[in-house]
Amino acid sequence: MLTRKMFFTLLLATLGGTTLTAQGPVYRPGEFRAPRYPALKANYTPQELLALACDVVRRPYQSAFLKAGYSIQPGHKALLVVPGEFDQRVLDAIVGAIREAGGSADVIRRYNPPPEADAPPRIETAWREAFGIIGRERGPGADVGLTCALMMNLAETGNYNVLIAGAGGTHPALGIPWQYIFWD
Repeated sequence: MLTRKMFFTLLLATLGGTTLTAQGPVYRPGEFRAPRYPALKANYTPQELLALACDVVRRPYQSAFLKAGYSIQPGHKALLVVPGEFDQRVLDAIVGAIREAGGSADVIRRYNPPPEADAPPRIETAWREAFGIIGRERGPGADVGLTCALMMNLAETGNYNVLIAGAGGTHPALGIPWQYIFWD
């Protein structure tokens, strides 16, 4: 009967002290492989950003949020709701890609009012995306769920074909596609 110790002795003898490889750097016992990261540039040119945005703008819409696709066709109208600090270069690339696809885009930048001292911390959700649209005139303590409803109403009644807003969370039912904007 072959014992565990005998098995490993035979295995080492068979390998003859060679090092094992795993599609890349040589593995040596006790050492870790160097981490591998995707090749990301520190700064993209406007042309490179536009090429990336064109891919997302033309990609078919999917209800799954992991792979954004805006499915912009000629004549489509998109409503983009972004935070006030959203990178202007990226926003220009997305709007430019929508125009290249034959569509048009309206952009709303939301600026959050300073938090009240007794207010609970706010979470980045769809209602907060819309807060910049009506938040100032509603005053503190307003029903925040209503702001999301107003953003949805604006998207549906403004003859938009897609609402592009938010970076995560669930979306309420909407009569048009609602897609995330991950680019900030």
